[in-house]
Amino acid sequence: MANPKPYPRCIFCDEKANSREHAISAWMSKRLGIKVFLHNVQWVELTPRKQPISFASHRARIFCKGCNQHFKHLEDAAIPLLVPMAKGRSVVLEKKSQHLLALWATKTAIALIAATAVELRDFVPIEHRRLVREKGLPPDDCWVGFIPWNGTVHIFAGDHDVLDHNMHPPPHFKSYGAVFTFAQLAFKVVGFLDPLPDGYRIDGEMPSIKQFWPEYASTITWPPWGPPAGNGNMEGIVGFAPIRRTTK
Repeated sequence: MANPKPYPRCIFCDEKANSREHAISAWMSKRLGIKVFLHNVQWVELTPRKQPISFASHRARIFCKGCNQHFKHLEDAAIPLLVPMAKGRSVVLEKKSQHLLALWATKTAIALIAATAVELRDFVPIEHRRLVREKGLPPDDCWVGFIPWNGTVHIFAGDHDVLDHNMHPPPHFKSYGAVFTFAQLAFKVVGFLDPLPDGYRIDGEMPSIKQFWPEYASTITWPPWGPPAGNGNMEGIVGFAPIRRTTK
């Protein structure tokens, strides 16, 4: 197959994207036994996909070989935590583990967004992408939450309007976002394109949605108390706004 022209650039370092990265990490299908196909996977109208997405082989030319190898180390570090969580087992997560999973989710969300459509390759601010790649940190203007799950596989990735429905008219904040549900685990990532104005802060801790970033709890016992979310909760998860007003 001929290489694309012009050759795409790596979304994290702007080198030639000469590696077809698994937007869904390859180990997930093998270790969790998931091989389903997906069709509708975005929040916004974009260039339509010619083929459905295979969970086991969702690839896109979005990384260079160097970044692919760099993030393999992140995957290897996250696997021992993600596999038991995705199988519904009990795990105690200290701050170091929470930060690792928040970084993994942010990297995965950025990859899923870029792989969704060509219009979204550069949608996540370059400052956010570089912080993940060069500093190994989720951005300050980003929220990451994990959710226990009992449903089918879903991917939603793209732009995401966060609204404060307690205000009239409700202000809205432009952001990027991704929701990924698999096995017995789900995560949501929301990154704000601009810092929140005075009177708001990033906060989305709830009994069924545990906030991993920004820091919220020194220790998280997984799974959280209560029944897991399922397909009937998808609308609420997608629409969930991880912001809080600090002034009236």
